[in-house]
Amino acid sequence: MNKPKLYKIAGIVLKISIIILAFGYIYNEIFLKEDLDKIYSFLLQLQNEQNAYIVFNVFVLMLLNWGIEIIKWQFLIKKIEKISFFTSLIGVFSGITVSTVTPNRIGEYGGRVFVLRDGNRWKGVVLTIVGSISQLVTTLCMGIVSFLLFYPNFNLSDFIEFLSVFAAVFAFFILLTFYFNVSILINIIKKIKWLEKTLKYISVLQSLNVSELFIVLIFSVLRHIVFSFQFYLLLKMCGVDILVYQSFILTSIIFFILAAIPTIALSEFGVRGSVSLFIFGLFFKNMPCDIETINMGVVSAAFFIWLVNLAVPAVIGAFFVFKLKFFKP
Repeated sequence: MNKPKLYKIAGIVLKISIIILAFGYIYNEIFLKEDLDKIYSFLLQLQNEQNAYIVFNVFVLMLLNWGIEIIKWQFLIKKIEKISFFTSLIGVFSGITVSTVTPNRIGEYGGRVFVLRDGNRWKGVVLTIVGSISQLVTTLCMGIVSFLLFYPNFNLSDFIEFLSVFAAVFAFFILLTFYFNVSILINIIKKIKWLEKTLKYISVLQSLNVSELFIVLIFSVLRHIVFSFQFYLLLKMCGVDILVYQSFILTSIIFFILAAIPTIALSEFGVRGSVSLFIFGLFFKNMPCDIETINMGVVSAAFFIWLVNLAVPAVIGAFFVFKLKFFKP
């Protein structure tokens, strides 16, 4: 069998495997988890015209959320290759599908760059990481500000409070320093011999100026705002009585905590739900309210937003996986 035919068969097998695994994870998380029965029953009780409108808006915001990411990635990738919005869309949604079975969604990088020309893929990974770092910087920044507003609810000792805030602020400024000064990273790599070969890929970072990096950061902030508002709408739908600014503060803290927890993308719902319950429990603990109802509303909102923002895009991305070119003939 000649190599081109062998590569073609291997590519098809890999694509089918990715799709089967992705759908297997989605099916397992949505239909085979026994503890979801209460959530489904709770959500079914919320069926009315007003909530249907909220659900519609949440799906629109999902498209806006990923639309911003598509434009952000297209903006970054233009440094090495001009791609259309649709090609960027294929890359982003395929990346979501590939990421479903990888820790901390690292497969998203690989899924995206296979829409690029063969010679640009490693540089594409580097630029994609820049986009992820901008999102992480945003998460840390919002989380630090929110933590400073909310930390009295944690009832921590003065030392732990100081240590937590100091560590968060220190990490934020380190990331921000590297983000806007990539030359520092390149100079470090130049001094490490076994990393010298990566310079031809990492050097693409030098083509990004401060204003472009700032634009990428703005895209990331917009995504954070969109996602936070989605969660607020779902909380209101699920009967959690909270003001929009309070919801944004708590959501930012949840993101902040989740950023430090290794997860498989589609098992992330369980982690999200647990962290959300903990943070919202601290907020409502001294208020005259039915805490069981609050907990049910919070975990249901967390499940629904996971379903809309990750599971649904992963299914959509499965239809684009066959357009990827994993192997060069």
